[in-house]
Amino acid sequence: MSNQFYEHKINIIKDGTIASPNGFYSSAVACGIKKNDSLDLGLLYSDSPCSISALFTQNKLNGESLKWTRDILQKNNNFKAIIVNSGNANTAVGNIGLEHARIIADSVSKKLTINPSEVCIASTGIIGIELPIEKIKNGIKKLQLQKNNGSDFSNAILTTDTRNKEIAVEIQINDEVFIIGGAAKGAGMIHPNLATMLAFITTDLNIEKKWADKILSEITNDTFNMIDIDMDTSPCDMVMLISQSSANKNIINEGHYASSAFKEGLYIICEFLAKEIARDGEGATKLIEAKIESASDINIAKNSARSVISSILIKTMVKGKDPNCGRIITALGNTLPQLNEQKISIKIGEIIVYEKGIPITNNSELAISAMNEDTVTITISLHEGNASAIAWGCDLTEEYVKINSEMTT
Repeated sequence: MSNQFYEHKINIIKDGTIASPNGFYSSAVACGIKKNDSLDLGLLYSDSPCSISALFTQNKLNGESLKWTRDILQKNNNFKAIIVNSGNANTAVGNIGLEHARIIADSVSKKLTINPSEVCIASTGIIGIELPIEKIKNGIKKLQLQKNNGSDFSNAILTTDTRNKEIAVEIQINDEVFIIGGAAKGAGMIHPNLATMLAFITTDLNIEKKWADKILSEITNDTFNMIDIDMDTSPCDMVMLISQSSANKNIINEGHYASSAFKEGLYIICEFLAKEIARDGEGATKLIEAKIESASDINIAKNSARSVISSILIKTMVKGKDPNCGRIITALGNTLPQLNEQKISIKIGEIIVYEKGIPITNNSELAISAMNEDTVTITISLHEGNASAIAWGCDLTEEYVKINSEMTT
């Protein structure tokens, strides 16, 4: 069918989870990797084969669970299960790490009566410590799949996060209804080009693999790759788009009448999860939203937004509610190919703090009030063109130092 306009509605599902799309089931247990009997092993399962599009960390160090998943994705595209453990990254432990990944896939395949090559694996947590494989094997035996257990899965994949990150949307086109669900984790080691984050997105639509790869990359570049907490990347990051590829379902591609609605829904999922990761940065009290307007091209806009939310000085400025426009314009100078400060305008919230080369100091008290909001928006107009971009970060607090100074002790 041609990609003509079809009226559609997108609604966020109350209490929606990664298991909200039809045919997906999940489970989670506390197998003893993390302390205090916290959930640390999650299983996601589809009752029909799935196609997966995935993006992985840019860090040259790769975790062994990630290597397992990346390798089987290169060999086939027919999957039914994803198993995730938190508390231990299964990284930088030698050959035993990949052997443990094989054992996990084999244990899941036996439990579900599927092939080990149909099992993807993700691990997140402390780097450089061997997985407690017997605990994980025992935990796999205890997993009991349920339709309404998606929130337990999203809790089981967390590490230093303070809350789970999940969402589902329902998309209606005429009399057709389909669902996209998502879950993510991430609170530290967060930087553009992914981060110490995992994101899993499910849909009961059959999405053409080539098109899925394309739109996942595009949307990730505008969402997950536009967040920062601490300028570090992780060896375990992955983003997955998991679609049911049953033979009796129409394939959705770029020319299908549902393609625009699906892409819009996927963006809603990814933007929400990306912002939740940034908002839940380790020790954070504020979400920072950096908007770049009227840049000469999109790359300059994106790089400038990233520079603002990645700046340690701006993160501390937001923590202290100090409307220091000098720090903002200096962050721009670190990334712009050329800078004419007499063209630039800066707002904190709706308050102008810098206008065409001149700081507006009379607005300082109003800007401080704007920085009391849970989300501090910094809008920068470059007056060079029509390109724009948004990036998200968080403030830097004493609690971040405390969390990371005690990570293994």
